[in-house]
Amino acid sequence: MGYMKELYIEMQEDDEGNAIAQALGVTWLDLHGSIYEIEANKNASGRITSYTIEFFKISKALADKIEGLENNKVIVSPDIFDEIIGIEEYDYQWDAINDSDGAYGNFVGEISDLRALNALNAGSDSTNLILKRQVFIGLMGSMETYLSDTFIKLTRSNAAFLQNFVRTYPEFSKRTFTLNELFEKHAVIAETAKTVMLEIIYHNLVTVKQMYIATFGIEFPDLQRPLALVRTRHDLVHRNGKTKEGVVVQLDEIIVNQAIKEIESFIYAIEFELSKSL
Repeated sequence: MGYMKELYIEMQEDDEGNAIAQALGVTWLDLHGSIYEIEANKNASGRITSYTIEFFKISKALADKIEGLENNKVIVSPDIFDEIIGIEEYDYQWDAINDSDGAYGNFVGEISDLRALNALNAGSDSTNLILKRQVFIGLMGSMETYLSDTFIKLTRSNAAFLQNFVRTYPEFSKRTFTLNELFEKHAVIAETAKTVMLEIIYHNLVTVKQMYIATFGIEFPDLQRPLALVRTRHDLVHRNGKTKEGVVVQLDEIIVNQAIKEIESFIYAIEFELSKSL
């Protein structure tokens, strides 16, 4: 397959990149090859008001095209991802959660697979590093999937949990309606909660901790190590494996195994607390 054809296929599949390019007023090809980080800016109630895109690698040609770029940073609308997260995507995610087996059982199975992958020798040092990165990213994805699937399933299946979520999650406090809309709003509250739950970023562990405590009334494990691992995952995904200072994130079998143990213990602690409250 030729390079241009490969590039075209990559462009077609990169929904996030296309959305960002459109928000910046450039093309996907203009953006291709840049290294950047996206950070959500939120108000006091937790609602996303805008995104800040910070570039760590950007060509002069691209920089000249981006209006409002200052110190390699630019602020864009909070709606830039709306087109790629439509109702069909929500329905797909919802169905996948409902059709899956127990979230903890799935997590345990994924951990076993990740350990097996981590033990593989991919040949060269560079290939092994790529493998370790993917295992690490997969580990954090498994954590996020457990947190989302567990929260959504429990909240959906228990009226008291749903009430707790709607009563305490900041997104709902800003919504207002007139008295004559009361019954209409009440009829769709579960659907509204469904959309909100699917929009939540479940590796935002501070928010997730608050949700689990407020909705399920449980004690939540310490976040120090999981948050550090989330930051590492961020460097791997959004900075091509480097920290903000440009230092390459070092991963090997021992480091990844330790991360697996820490996330495994973290999720087990949550599962144990939930088992006491149900």
